[in-house]
Amino acid sequence: PRFSSYYNWELLRFCNKINTSIQGSASELFKMKPDGSIVTYVNKRYSTGHLYQQLNFKKQKLSGPNYFYTKDYQILESRMKYQKHKLPKVLKDFNPELTEWENMKVNGFDRIWDCGNTILTNKQ
Repeated sequence: PRFSSYYNWELLRFCNKINTSIQGSASELFKMKPDGSIVTYVNKRYSTGHLYQQLNFKKQKLSGPNYFYTKDYQILESRMKYQKHKLPKVLKDFNPELTEWENMKVNGFDRIWDCGNTILTNKQ
């Protein structure tokens, strides 16, 4: 898992081919799941996590909103790319006295917030 050593595995994304849905595919996949605990993060913009609850995952908590950066309001870029310690290499104009957000504004970026995530696990 990327964010916690408390779990053995992280399911990054469960998805189907566009315009394709196979009834029961998630339950079939989880019949072959690896040993140990699994954590997954459901983006609240797109899902309630009902599928995982049907697979006996339990809600652990709700995360707060997350943010992305954009210059054109068409493409969202991960905040991970723009962590303050990375800014000297990715921005034209970097001032170490400013915060990450202040540096991003100086370079023409805006911040877009999402709805946060639901964190679920099969760990009892």
